[in-house]
Amino acid sequence: MACLGYGGSSRVVKTFPAPFLFVKCEYHTTGTRRMSFEIDDDHHHDDLIDVYDLVRNGGDIVKLTFHELCDTDAKEIARALMEPSTKVRILFLNLNQIGCEGVVAIAKALEINKTIEEIDLSENNIGPDGAVAIAKAFETNVTVQSVYMDNNYIGNEGAAVIGQTLKINKTIETLILSENNIGHEGAIVIAQALETTNTTLQRLRLDDNDIGPEATAMIADALERNM
Repeated sequence: MACLGYGGSSRVVKTFPAPFLFVKCEYHTTGTRRMSFEIDDDHHHDDLIDVYDLVRNGGDIVKLTFHELCDTDAKEIARALMEPSTKVRILFLNLNQIGCEGVVAIAKALEINKTIEEIDLSENNIGPDGAVAIAKAFETNVTVQSVYMDNNYIGNEGAAVIGQTLKINKTIETLILSENNIGHEGAIVIAQALETTNTTLQRLRLDDNDIGPEATAMIADALERNM
């Protein structure tokens, strides 16, 4: 058991091992408790991880990074996210093998889920259609504040629909879309949303795309106004 100082306060961290699973329970001096569930990085998909149980019964943070999760796993995660008992706020699904079919299921779950505040889908293979599904979910979702979808091949089509969603969504503050084959056509729709209606987004990453100087300038000006 270790006590770590944080700006005058402290927390006590206790780690309880289970097969391939680390459960970290943090007791803050303010009296609050936060739990996070992480799979040991030395064990991957072939260890039959019960992702449904982890997400449904996990704590505030569930980390399933780099575990070869596929569309079938994503559907189980989506099923857990629709359960009223699910309490997860931050969900890491990055560096997996989730494709369009899996992310469509997650998108449908996000239309219902009321707890997720941050979701990391970066470095999967969701493609344009998956990006469209996620974007549509954020037209109704009112809890998610941070979205990471870098390196997912969403292209101009996915970026354009995300731009349309930003005209409606009032909760997303951070949006990461780096390395997504986005050109001027997709970026300009995002820029127009920020220029006209969106006043919420404060952090947007579009690096390693080819968006051009016009969209870049429009986005930079809009984000500065939103800060």
